[in-house]
Amino acid sequence: MQLLETVLNECGVGIAYVEMESDGCYIEEEHIIFVNCSLSQEDRRRTIYHEIKHVVDHKEFIELYKIFYFRTKMEYEADRFMIENLLYDFLSECHIDPYQINIFSFMDYYELDYNCESTIRNLILEMVRNEVAV
Repeated sequence: MQLLETVLNECGVGIAYVEMESDGCYIEEEHIIFVNCSLSQEDRRRTIYHEIKHVVDHKEFIELYKIFYFRTKMEYEADRFMIENLLYDFLSECHIDPYQINIFSFMDYYELDYNCESTIRNLILEMVRNEVAV
C-alpha cells in the first residue's frame, strides 16, 4: 500500500477517507481519491487500486466518462488493474508462484465476483508467460 501512496504523491493526488455511499471515487479537480471510511482494510485496498487506474490513465478523458460506452470501458480497465495488483499482493503474501494459485481461493479471499474469473485466468496466464520468458 505504501507503493500506491508513493505513486499518488508523484502524481500529486491525495487520499481522503470520508463517509460516503459509494466505495470511492476520484475527483480530478480536487486531485483527491475519496475512499469510504467504513470500508475494511481489504476493501480500501481494492478501491484505491481501482481509482489509481483512473488517476494514471483516464484523467484526460473525463468528458468521455459521461458516455456509457467509454465509462464502461474505463471501469473495466480500472477493475482489471485492481485485480492484477491484488494478484501480485496475493502471490507475495502467500509466497507462491502464479501457476500455483487457486483462482477461487483468490476470489473468495478478496470477495471478488466470480464473473471476473476469465479476467483472472488471463492475468495469470500473462504472469506465467512473463516468468517463462525471463
